[in-house]
Amino acid sequence: MISVHWFIFNIFMNKVNPDTEMPKEDTMLLGLDETHMNVKLLGMEVSFEITEQEEEINGETRVTSFMRHERFIDWVPLLADLGYKQLLWDQTWTFGFNRLEDGTVEVYHHGEKFQGPWPVRLIVFFHQYYVLWACEKYINGKAFGSEDIDLQMEELACLPLHVFKKFVKRLRTEKEQNLQNLQNEPLPNAAAIQKANETLGKLKELEERETSPISVVKRPGASGSVAGKTAVKMVADDKATQEVLSAAMSASSGNKETAVRAAVGEILQSPDLEFKQRAQSKRRKASS
Repeated sequence: MISVHWFIFNIFMNKVNPDTEMPKEDTMLLGLDETHMNVKLLGMEVSFEITEQEEEINGETRVTSFMRHERFIDWVPLLADLGYKQLLWDQTWTFGFNRLEDGTVEVYHHGEKFQGPWPVRLIVFFHQYYVLWACEKYINGKAFGSEDIDLQMEELACLPLHVFKKFVKRLRTEKEQNLQNLQNEPLPNAAAIQKANETLGKLKELEERETSPISVVKRPGASGSVAGKTAVKMVADDKATQEVLSAAMSASSGNKETAVRAAVGEILQSPDLEFKQRAQSKRRKASS
């Protein structure tokens, strides 16, 4: 969410290098209990510390106060990795919540300190207001409070029978081609041929069904308030169907992987699919 977009999130997260050494008084950015990391090539240092308080309410231990204290220091990229640190800007903020006496929860996000050029300060100002808006929208949304993070973002659509048959036929055609390639190899693999024949037979049986046993589930493939690449999975109503799909969709070659992706892509483009929010886990009732 703080990254605004999945693309920016990926740029930063795949360069994070956690510091394995314990912080010292002359190296710490916030405190001796902080977690510190560097973002390689981008010249960023990040440290954060988390403070929690718990109380027993109606016989249950609940977190009544949470605070994430975080500091970002940006140096000139690349030079910082070589040991030459030239400060660009330095900012510190806090994010957390407090449980109030009436049982409601107050969530806050405060800017604590900023040092750097005023144009960057202006960008930080608008960025922080965006984070406030995005957090409020997410926290007050229907998905918040689910115990399953994946389910919070998943949408499900039942596969109509004609779309299901077309999809299985596409997989069967690809499996037949794969079987032919195996049989034409100079040294045929008997075990692989047998397995391909078994999968092909099960796909033919699946294609003859008169009800669709498959649903399609999709969800954003990266965190953030703006959905990024969509992750798709096929959910079968029974174990036998799931095993057949897994065997048919497992890529044994690059060409097959491309064909499977194309088949799934055709399903997603079908106008007959109607995606709905997937059933969520029930929320726990808050005690006052």
